[in-house]
Amino acid sequence: ADMILVVDDRGHIVEANTTALRTSGYAWDELKALPNAALFPPETWDDVLAMFKRALAGETLAREVRVVTQSGPVVWAEATVSPVLLGGRPAVVVVARDITERRRQAELLRQNDAKLDLVLKTLNSGFYTIDREQVITSVRGRGSEAGDATMHRLVGRPISTIAPSPDEALVQRDQHQKALDGQEVTWVWPVGSGRWVRSHVAPLRDDAGAVIGAAGFWRDETAVMRA
Repeated sequence: ADMILVVDDRGHIVEANTTALRTSGYAWDELKALPNAALFPPETWDDVLAMFKRALAGETLAREVRVVTQSGPVVWAEATVSPVLLGGRPAVVVVARDITERRRQAELLRQNDAKLDLVLKTLNSGFYTIDREQVITSVRGRGSEAGDATMHRLVGRPISTIAPSPDEALVQRDQHQKALDGQEVTWVWPVGSGRWVRSHVAPLRDDAGAVIGAAGFWRDETAVMRA
């Protein structure tokens, strides 16, 4: 899966494996005759050249770099650049992996996270996940009484700790266990100071269908309950 290039101390590519040729889109005769600067966006060339010189001097460096392919598209590569000796002279070996799809997925996840935050903020709502032991693994959005500033403190704590009383903690454990047993459950519960929350919890499943935790969505229902 990795691209491998060997570059001599003059900056000439002297070896390339088939993955490097396939990813770049160049034939071997084309690649070895190509100016190295043509493989990278112009604005990144100074950084690439500095990395090459440091590797020639004996350093091993790891970077994410952009590579311009023959057909034009730019791919992202996770590259490790290491010093080697070639015929008794300093040279550099580059081992790189195409991470374009991984970065695309990360950007998509970032965009989805931003949308989720907007929805939760607009609805004055929150979202959380728990594992099989009912320990909170993530929290997003607003809590009816906790507020944004303290929400992160809930991660790693049992879900029952958000209950305002021991009796309500039993209810929390029972309802979340139903979700962990494969059900979807909805209930309204008091959170103190005359406030109420509606929770909906559903099981989280892996690709094989096994329940690995649960996801919960809550919304402040105080105005509804007062009405």
